[in-house]
Amino acid sequence: MSNSAIRALRVLKALRGHSLNGLSNGQLASHLQETPTNITRALQDLAAADLVHKLDNGNFSYTPMME
Repeated sequence: MSNSAIRALRVLKALRGHSLNGLSNGQLASHLQETPTNITRALQDLAAADLVHKLDNGNFSYTPMME
């Protein structure tokens, strides 16, 4: 499995339990000890697959498809 795929899966796991308010890019980067740029790339890939979306508050959360 590629590093980017592993990173994306780690982001999905980190979002678990945060579906209502989500987590920011910075929070995810800090929690996963990744650079914000890498988290942005992972979030873009996950959003393209319709697995995460950006909330009105600017944070990211699962899409309803993931619940």
